[in-house]
Amino acid sequence: MGFVNCQINRKNLTQYQCERNDDFVTLLRRFGAVALLVAAIAVWFGMAPDVPNHASGIAGIEAINDSNNARTEGAPQQTVVNGWTTIDYLQLLAEQSDEMASASVRDDRPGAMLGLCVAGIALLALTTRTAAPARPGSSDDSETGPSTVNPPAGPVESS
Repeated sequence: MGFVNCQINRKNLTQYQCERNDDFVTLLRRFGAVALLVAAIAVWFGMAPDVPNHASGIAGIEAINDSNNARTEGAPQQTVVNGWTTIDYLQLLAEQSDEMASASVRDDRPGAMLGLCVAGIALLALTTRTAAPARPGSSDDSETGPSTVNPPAGPVESS
């Protein structure tokens, strides 16, 4: 909350005046912001789910398809090659589907990021200056007690 420097009023020993050192609060906020930024980067990249890469399977299917298409001489042979390629792609999709069903690929990053947001809001709330409550018996002229509002004089018009 910052260092507070309080001094007692020499005329009236029941009153004191406090000054807050805002340099410490600013330093604390900057340090907290940097720490939250580093934590957010670590959460985003460190908690990324491990997803298998099937690029080599797709590249293999395309290579076989290209070599088979190079040996075709007509539409019936191209149709057969396209059928083989379709079967290979469907097998790859089935493998991917089985991997997704068996492995629990879960992304925990949104929850961790939400926790960091809550920590940032708490940091702001704890380092924000709040108005000091009025002390009873203070000689502040602006605080004379509860004020009352008098109704306007004269007849009240109704519409």
